[in-house]
Amino acid sequence: MFNSSRSIGQSNLRNLWVVGWVIVLVGIALVVGYLVSPATGQGTVQFIASVIGGVSGVFATYFAGYSFYLNIIQNKRVESFKFLGTFNQPEFIQLPAILELKPKSPPEQAEPEFYKLVNGNKDYFNSVKTVLGSLEDLSIAIQMDYVDELVLYRSLSSIVISTWNALSGYIAIHRKKWDDNDLYIEFEALYKAWKDRNSLLDGKPFPKEAH
Repeated sequence: MFNSSRSIGQSNLRNLWVVGWVIVLVGIALVVGYLVSPATGQGTVQFIASVIGGVSGVFATYFAGYSFYLNIIQNKRVESFKFLGTFNQPEFIQLPAILELKPKSPPEQAEPEFYKLVNGNKDYFNSVKTVLGSLEDLSIAIQMDYVDELVLYRSLSSIVISTWNALSGYIAIHRKKWDDNDLYIEFEALYKAWKDRNSLLDGKPFPKEAH
């Protein structure tokens, strides 16, 4: 299982308790030392008390920063699940039925016929356009570190790969028609990364448990 923000937070909460108890025990020791020898202990108490105050301030700053970091992670996961919700749109649901209409002839014949079929039907065209546009947006959101890529990879990798395989011929013809090889380039980058089981954001392999 993957470490969640909740388990990470619990681990750091335990660390907080440990540091807190250390400060308490040191404080008790200082009080005892002062009571035993007030003359020699007073300066030491003041010095160490200042040190403890400084350490406490640093720790408080660290804990506040880490809480902010966990909040960022949580927000990214919320946005990730919003993206997952887009795959329940009618256009996505309709796509498999549209792909079934692709001729069974060789690709060099089937792809132009399929392209003509899709572009000649308003509903088909809007469905394909919406799906491709959403996958472009997904790729950009990942590259901008706006979402949690691992969450999306675990949920959508098979859809991303199968959609590219099904529509790559359509995209190739569309690029040639408009003389623009950058059309849907972000979707292609996402496909290539996830096909190789690598992160689009940093290029590193995903954990084996994610596959």
